[in-house]
Amino acid sequence: MLCIRDIDALGENVTSILSGNPNPGAWGIVTQCYFWASQGNPVALLGDAFATEELGVARGRDVARLLETNYSIPRKATNFLRVHGSEDEQHLEAAARTIEWYAGDRDQYADIDYATRMNYRYYGQLFTDVLDLGDRWSQ
Repeated sequence: MLCIRDIDALGENVTSILSGNPNPGAWGIVTQCYFWASQGNPVALLGDAFATEELGVARGRDVARLLETNYSIPRKATNFLRVHGSEDEQHLEAAARTIEWYAGDRDQYADIDYATRMNYRYYGQLFTDVLDLGDRWSQ
């Protein structure tokens, strides 16, 4: 809901944006989660959780501040980033503790590690997708 409120705060048509097809980065994240949950090893989803929470903790607040300061994005449109930057630390610690529990099982840990690395790659693609679209993302 935070993301939806942020889109609305930018003055964009939320319904139009959410009804479109996802770009490669979003598609990669969604399909990876689907694969691990339905076809692969559901424990690997811990890698997705770890990467997502770690990025929020490491960069969320800084990116929100950068958007507000350098790109005149209104503060009311950076809620998603600010909240994840401040609240994900507990989620990150919980994910790390759970991953440690599986660390002794080589196969489980290998899947968690792979999912983590791929999730970082897909997040990088998300940013590339936004840069490639420029101002066309809302058209």
